[in-house]
Amino acid sequence: VRLIEAVTGFRPGQSVLPQRDAATVLRSHTERHEDLSFFHQLAMQLEARSPLFQGRTARKLELALETNRAAGSRVDPTQLEAAVYLHDLGMMFLPESSWLRVDNLSDEARKQLNLHPAWGAGLAARMLGWQDAAQIILQHHEKANGSGYPNGLKHGEICDGAKILAIVDAFDAVLLKHSHRGQQRSLLRAIAEINASDWQFAAEWILPFNSVIRSMLENK
Repeated sequence: VRLIEAVTGFRPGQSVLPQRDAATVLRSHTERHEDLSFFHQLAMQLEARSPLFQGRTARKLELALETNRAAGSRVDPTQLEAAVYLHDLGMMFLPESSWLRVDNLSDEARKQLNLHPAWGAGLAARMLGWQDAAQIILQHHEKANGSGYPNGLKHGEICDGAKILAIVDAFDAVLLKHSHRGQQRSLLRAIAEINASDWQFAAEWILPFNSVIRSMLENK
């Protein structure tokens, strides 16, 4: 608990993320480009596949854009937004049983799961103007130490957008995995795991992410 408070600047006893209107968050970001509306529709189709996924797109979008903004908008916000919408699109081609059980997959099922970034990236890459988003999508499961997939890239080879999305995606996955413990405990677990995994995530993006979480909690 002391570690969480020291790293993020908020008291764990108050660690409940504010509830936001998902429709408002998404609407404010989808009116700028026709393609974004299409990408958003695809993301909503994925959310509809499971009640557990409802609201995940809005959460990830806000965290990703705010983390980028906190670091000086080093990534094109529109490209990052598209990547948030499409990064898990490939999951729709896999059995639903594999989505939430990555620790218990067979070798063959894991190989299939590891293909999903390339499927989403392939769609973006084939549409004019979304090559940067495609790169973010393709690399968002790469890890700083080179143990990620699909290409085993190391820290310096991974684009900033993918580094942001990796943190946001993992944070939301831990929240979902531990949601049965209640929001406060699952949030603490998610923050702890992100800050403890310097081998997995880009250290230069952890501080901006922490500042965004802190701001959300202070302004809830």
